[in-house]
Amino acid sequence: MIRRGMDQPHPNTWSFFGGKFEEEDGNPKETAKREFIEESGIDNIKYYISSKPIYVNNNPQSRFYNYIGVFSEQFTPDLEKEDEAQDYGWFSLDELPHNMHYGAIELFKEKMDTIKEIIEYNKNG
Repeated sequence: MIRRGMDQPHPNTWSFFGGKFEEEDGNPKETAKREFIEESGIDNIKYYISSKPIYVNNNPQSRFYNYIGVFSEQFTPDLEKEDEAQDYGWFSLDELPHNMHYGAIELFKEKMDTIKEIIEYNKNG
């Protein structure tokens, strides 16, 4: 997770890499992949991203498409590349950070069992 920068909407809250859809992306999944590379500075690590969103959060201001990325190892993002986040962390599901973005709270509230199943499957698979 990343802690949003002070000049970002909902500053100082813990959230995920993400951003706005651009026409050249074609679909939300490509937006998720592009934003991850842009904001993390990571483009040389193999990962799997879910084929469909795990959760779509609709609110009056915008719509968030949440995808799950599965990585073979932890990595250190280059947060200075885009300067949108001030910190990052790897958290267990039992020790999520306080002060999470409302979209992250909603995702974990609605999809915790599914996330646990994905983690367990990837541990054993």
